[in-house]
Amino acid sequence: MWKNFDAWNSKYVKKLIAEYKLPVKIIQTSTEVSAKEIEQALILAQEVSAEVIAFNAPSYFNIRSFRLITD
Repeated sequence: MWKNFDAWNSKYVKKLIAEYKLPVKIIQTSTEVSAKEIEQALILAQEVSAEVIAFNAPSYFNIRSFRLITD
């Protein structure tokens, strides 16, 4: 999920699924993951029936994202 409107907009993603007949199987977060992004990933995964959310590992010094994921 890039931090832009398209990737966070479930209606748009559903439109792409219907148009190209390609299901979304995995939602992938960015390396700068936040609580808001995790929440949006969960919502999007539910709405498009994705079964997996992949978390990109935060950079070594990004303690904030690391703690969020481990919590």
